[in-house]
Amino acid sequence: MAQQLENVREQLRDRDEQLRERTEQLTNVQGQLQERDELRERTQQLTIVRGQLEEKNQEVSSLEERLRARDQEVIELKASLSTAQQERDGQLSERTKQLTIVRGQLEEKNQEVYSLEERLRARDQELIELEASLSTAQQERDGQLRERTKQLTIVRGQLKRKIKKSLLWKSG
Repeated sequence: MAQQLENVREQLRDRDEQLRERTEQLTNVQGQLQERDELRERTQQLTIVRGQLEEKNQEVSSLEERLRARDQEVIELKASLSTAQQERDGQLSERTKQLTIVRGQLEEKNQEVYSLEERLRARDQELIELEASLSTAQQERDGQLRERTKQLTIVRGQLKRKIKKSLLWKSG
């Protein structure tokens, strides 16, 4: 009887240890969820950066339109002023250089956006995989907890019957 009681106590200690391990696993999963939240925040930041890039693209378009307007002024001034022609040619050359620089910067930004989008897609896939892993882990944990609860209920019932028998035997 004492040996059986000790065995049951040992089983309960084992169950407690398993429960502590599952709690630790749950803490790990919660950490992964926190990482997912950080990924979402970075995604929001990426959206903001995209908006800023769009504004820059609009500024570039505006600068290109202004440059074209300036080019037209140069053409008109060429007809009337020969000295202004050289001056305006210099301005046109400078604006063309600026446009080339801005286009280069725009190309860099486009490449950067593409790279960020690729990273975002990779992170989204990673998030999907983590969510699937979490779901699986939670299902496994739930199944194990149900099984443990059944086992504990059986052991408790057996203990109650043995205690009852023991009390009846002593009183009889």
